Amino acid sequence: MESSTVGPPGGRGPVFGGADNTIAADSTVKQRLWLARVCLLLALCGAGYLATVSLTGGAPAGCGPGSGCDRVLSSRWAYWLGFPVSLPACAAYVCLFAATLTLRKTGSLKMQRRSWQGIVALSALVLGAALWFFLVQWFVLNDWCKFCLATHASAAGAACLLLWATRRSWRGLTGSNSVLLNRRDVFLSLCIAVLGLTLLVAGQVAVKKRLYVLSPLSGHLFSASGQVSLHHGRFKFDLDELPHLGSSSATNFIVSLFDYTCSHCRVLHPLLRVAEQRYSGQLCIISLPTPLDSDCNPLILLTSHANANACEYARLGLAVWRARREALREFDDWLFASASPPPLDQARAKAEELIGKLALDRALGDRWVARQLQADVALYEANARAIGDARLPQIVVGDVVMHGAVDSVQDLLHLLEQHMLLRSVAAAATNDSPSGGSKANPYE
Repeated sequence: MESSTVGPPGGRGPVFGGADNTIAADSTVKQRLWLARVCLLLALCGAGYLATVSLTGGAPAGCGPGSGCDRVLSSRWAYWLGFPVSLPACAAYVCLFAATLTLRKTGSLKMQRRSWQGIVALSALVLGAALWFFLVQWFVLNDWCKFCLATHASAAGAACLLLWATRRSWRGLTGSNSVLLNRRDVFLSLCIAVLGLTLLVAGQVAVKKRLYVLSPLSGHLFSASGQVSLHHGRFKFDLDELPHLGSSSATNFIVSLFDYTCSHCRVLHPLLRVAEQRYSGQLCIISLPTPLDSDCNPLILLTSHANANACEYARLGLAVWRARREALREFDDWLFASASPPPLDQARAKAEELIGKLALDRALGDRWVARQLQADVALYEANARAIGDARLPQIVVGDVVMHGAVDSVQDLLHLLEQHMLLRSVAAAATNDSPSGGSKANPYE
C-alpha cells in the first residue's frame, strides 16, 4: 500500500528530503547523486582550467585571437570584482560536491537537513549563474565560448539532478526519521541563491576589470628622417609610405596594429581620434591593418566567423590610402562606425565612392598593398612572440606595447603622457601663459 506524504511534527509543511531508508535506500536517487557528482567534477575541471588560463595570461586550447572564446574571455564579463569569474565558480562547485557527500545513511538528522538546504541553495545559484552567462554571451557579446558553455552545462546538469533528488524525496519518501526540510527552508534556500546571483551580477557590473596589458618592447626607434625601426632594425618602415593620422612631422608617434573586424579595435578607434585631436601637431598615429584571418595571417590557424573577410577589409583600407591618402580617414570612420563591420560589398562600394572604381581597382592591383599587408602581419607575429600575447589591438608606445581591450580614453591618454613628451592643448596653454602655473590635468 502506498503511503501518503506526511509533514514533520508541528505541522510545518511537507518534508523536502529524506534520511535513513530514504536517500540511502533509494537506488534511483543514489544513481542520480553519483551522476551529479561526476558532472560537478567535470564542471570543476573546466572552471579550474579557465581560471588557470586567465591567471597565467594564456589562451585556452583552440581559442586563437579573434575567436569566440577569445572575445568572451577577454571581456569584462569574464571577471568578478576584478578576479576571474571561474574562481568563485570553482568554490561553488566544491561546496556543492561536498554537500552531496554528507548525504549518508549514518549521517545525523541535523547534518542531512543542513546538507539539503545547502544543496537547494547552491543548485539554484548554479542554475541562475549558467542562465546569466548564457544570456550575456547571446545578447551582449554575440559570441560563444565553448569551454564556458561546456562548464556551465555540466554544472547545470548536476544542479538539475540534485534538485530532482530533493523533489523525489519530498514526494515519495517519508518516515519517522525524515529530514525536516519544509517549505520555509526551501524558500530561505532560494532566497540565498537569489542573493548570491545578485552579488555575482553586481560584482561584474560595478567593478570594471582592466583588460589591457602593458609589456616592454625594446628596439623601438623613430629617426628624424621619418624612418620607423622596430625589433632592433628587423622591421623598417618609411613613414611617408605608411597609413597614418596626424602630422608626419610630429615629434611623437605610436604604431597601432588593428583589424577592421576586431570588436576591441572598434572600441579603440574613436579613442585614438580623441588622442589625435588632444595632441594636435604633436602626435602621429601609424595605422597598420593586421587581419585576424588565416587567409593572409599564418598565425591564425582557424578564422572565427566574426573575422570573416578580414583580409579583404584590410586590402580595401590600404588601397584607399594608396590611391588617395586623405580619403582614408573618412573610410576608416565609416567602417568603424557600427558595432560590426558592414558587408564586404558595401565596404567596397564605399571605397569606390571615395576614390573611384578605376582608382580602387588599380590600387588593389598594386604590389605595394600586398607587400604592406605582409609586412604588417609579420610585425604582428613578431610582437606576439615578444610579448607572449596575440590579442588585438596592439599599440606600440615608446618602449611598451599596450595589448588587449582598451575602452577608456583616460587610460589611453595617461599611457601616452607617461611614455611620450606630450601635452594637451589646455596644458600647453597653461604652461605657456605669462603667469606660468603647473601642468593642467588633461582629464579634467
